[in-house]
Amino acid sequence: NQELKEISLGNGHSVVDRGNYISAREKTSNRLGFSIQKKLLVLIACHPVFEPHTATRKYLIEKTLLNELAGESVFVIVKLHPQDDSGITKEILNEIGSDNMVLVKDFDFDLYLKACDLFIGTGSCSLHQAISAGKVVAVMNYEGESQFPVAIRYKAAFSLKKEGDVHQILDRKS
Repeated sequence: NQELKEISLGNGHSVVDRGNYISAREKTSNRLGFSIQKKLLVLIACHPVFEPHTATRKYLIEKTLLNELAGESVFVIVKLHPQDDSGITKEILNEIGSDNMVLVKDFDFDLYLKACDLFIGTGSCSLHQAISAGKVVAVMNYEGESQFPVAIRYKAAFSLKKEGDVHQILDRKS
C-alpha cells in the first residue's frame, strides 16, 4: 500500500526514461511494420479463459474495450497471455475490423511496456509491472469487476467500468 501511495503521489522510485521510451517505440514500430511515432500507443494484456473468467465474460469485456478503442486515434497492441489460444480475441478483432490494432503473442512484454503510453489489463502481475514502470494504467473492471482496488484508491491506476472510460483517459493523455 505504501509503495502504491508513493507512486501515485509521484514519490516512487520508478521514472519513465525518455530515451528508453523512444527507442522502444522505434523497435516496436519496426517489428510490427506500422508507424506509431505520431500516435499514442495502448498496450492491452488479455487473459485466457479461466474460472470465473468464462469465455462469454472474456468476449464481453474485450469487445467493450476494443470497440471503444477502434474509434480512437491511437495504435493498439493486444498482447495475448502465453496460455491464451487467441480464438476469442481474434474473433472480436475480425468483427471490429479496425486497422489501428494488432494482435501479438510473442514474449517481448517488456519492450511493448516501455513503448506504450497507456497500459490496460485485468487482475495480473502485468498491472504491477506497468505501475512500477510509471505508466498510465487502467484496469478492466467491466461487468461489475472490482480488481486492484488499492491501486485505484491511491490513483496508481484507473478503473474502466463502462464504455467511454477509455476515451476520458485518452483525452487527459493527449
